[in-house]
Amino acid sequence: MARLLAFFFSLSLATALSAADRTPERFALDFAEANARSDAAKHDQAIPLYESLLKEQPKSGELNFRYAYALYLRSLTPEFDGKPGNLQRKKARKALEVARTSDFKEPLVGLLLAHIKADGSIDKPKYSANPVADLAMQEGEAAFVQRDLDAAFVAYQRALEADPKLYRAALFAGDCLFVAGKHDQAIVWFRRATEIDPNQEVAYRYWGDALAKQGKIREALVQMAEAFVADPYGGLAWRTLKEVAEPAGRRHKLPAFKLPAARVEWDTAKKEVHLGLEEKKFTPIDLLYGLARSKWAQEEFAKRFPGQPYRHSLPEEVAALESLLQFAKEIPAAEKPAPDLLKDLENFKPTLELLTRVRDEGLLESFVLFLCADAGIAQDYPAYRAAHRDKLREFVRRYFVNLD
Repeated sequence: MARLLAFFFSLSLATALSAADRTPERFALDFAEANARSDAAKHDQAIPLYESLLKEQPKSGELNFRYAYALYLRSLTPEFDGKPGNLQRKKARKALEVARTSDFKEPLVGLLLAHIKADGSIDKPKYSANPVADLAMQEGEAAFVQRDLDAAFVAYQRALEADPKLYRAALFAGDCLFVAGKHDQAIVWFRRATEIDPNQEVAYRYWGDALAKQGKIREALVQMAEAFVADPYGGLAWRTLKEVAEPAGRRHKLPAFKLPAARVEWDTAKKEVHLGLEEKKFTPIDLLYGLARSKWAQEEFAKRFPGQPYRHSLPEEVAALESLLQFAKEIPAAEKPAPDLLKDLENFKPTLELLTRVRDEGLLESFVLFLCADAGIAQDYPAYRAAHRDKLREFVRRYFVNLD
């Protein structure tokens, strides 16, 4: 776990100005210097500088995150084994809580908070059921935290030899080479990791990072898109894809849309689905969509998912949207359609046009999975990805990022 978190990421301390003397320019320079020292695993030098900066900006989300991250990494070194490490991580948790409530958005904040217990302790990761491979991974972790990249790389190689299906061994070996600036060699190992498990996003993302470092932006985006297809719900893959695509002018602008505001829930007492609409706030479109969902849930869910408790699902959502499109096609031709219904259809026109377009392209399921998924629909993603990865890729290419 420590090593996984570590992936996502000259003035002397004696000459650093006090907070009272810092200009904004000097603050930025000192922050950059602290980050550089932390990135070089010089945490003993970086942490006091972070603490000095925090006296001036105690609520800064980014500063608190970087400080917590440095504390966390230092806690993993041998001299902080046991209780000293727990104390470091308790301080890190406090800073992470500040970062979590700020405007700073970094998925690692939540991951670290989930990993570090309230008393500062952490669970030792288990990398492999093969004891030889697991021990080699632990050795690689310890070396990587100390920035002994050669020793870490050798350890990860040993782990992969002992357990050829160990995704993280290939991934970590590649990252050692990436950190060392050997990007072409790193790609070989990232590719190997994707071959071991094509449904984890990290290796694709790192592969893209290695290509981007070489200025190969289109090729980088192809791999970052693969990362997003592998895991569209984790946050990191999407953020990385956007951050690289936007400056390169390769991000598509998705047409505006708004889905109907209706929900279907399971009524435990009556043991049936219940249509939920906010009173006096729903439109005819909301009602029609909700009724279509409710009908599918009552008649089809048990057939498609026998023995499972009700949940919102991909086929239910697709069926409801298709019903809505059919209704929108038929209503204008009716003899005397209600004026409020015609008005609602007109207001909903941009969404109807987008839904028609993706349906005709055979990408309605991809649209739902990428843009409309809740916890229930997300459960259907692995099966759809296994059967229709090509359609997911095509949606990303058409609606998110220009990969041509």
